[in-house]
Amino acid sequence: MSERLKAMLGSLSCRRFLDAASGTGDFLAELREAGAVFERVVALDLEAHWLIEGRERPAEPRPFHIQADLARPPFPPASFDAAGMANGLHHLAEPAAALGQLRRLLVPGGRLIIKEGLAETVDKAQANRLAYHTLMAELDAYRGRSHRPSYTERAVLGLLTENGFTVKERLSYDPHFDGDYREHMDPRLERLRGWIETEPLDEGVRNELRERYDGLRRDIERHGVRPQRYLAALARRD
Repeated sequence: MSERLKAMLGSLSCRRFLDAASGTGDFLAELREAGAVFERVVALDLEAHWLIEGRERPAEPRPFHIQADLARPPFPPASFDAAGMANGLHHLAEPAAALGQLRRLLVPGGRLIIKEGLAETVDKAQANRLAYHTLMAELDAYRGRSHRPSYTERAVLGLLTENGFTVKERLSYDPHFDGDYREHMDPRLERLRGWIETEPLDEGVRNELRERYDGLRRDIERHGVRPQRYLAALARRD
């Protein structure tokens, strides 16, 4: 983690913090690693299985885990001093509604940090990771799940400003990964191929996805694969 990113994440220290679209709690752990301190944490996610995994992670203070739709959260206005969301924006069925709710839940001047994988790439290996995510998002859409292709940096910042936030600081960066990223991706690619073969899809759709998957595998053999570029955007509630 770079010093600038660490400073951004560490600045979220507050009394009441909302981890929106919390998943298994990875982002909360990252915030704490950066030095952020919270008195009370609520972890909110629509998917129960992510919350169950999140409850098993050691954390101090222990988050309150709530299953709810971020577009319809069960909290009164000004319930939180700060909020964060990592890798969640592209999973929201109603991103504008969800950001509007986050604005409602924050105190005036409250801070929001968004961390999101970007559509921009700098080389073939990074483009291959983006192509995997795009294929996964399209398969999920056929399965009736809310999953969009990655946003551009401009689109993320636009969503924030259009929904009542002022962006105070932003950082686009290539995340560090310990180990062999190709080995990290191999089981994910195998799962994706399995879903393409077994999901109840129109055969024309299945054949198109097979062709794109096979093309992605060939591109990874030629050029490798590495993590997507990321954006961290720190905003203030207007």
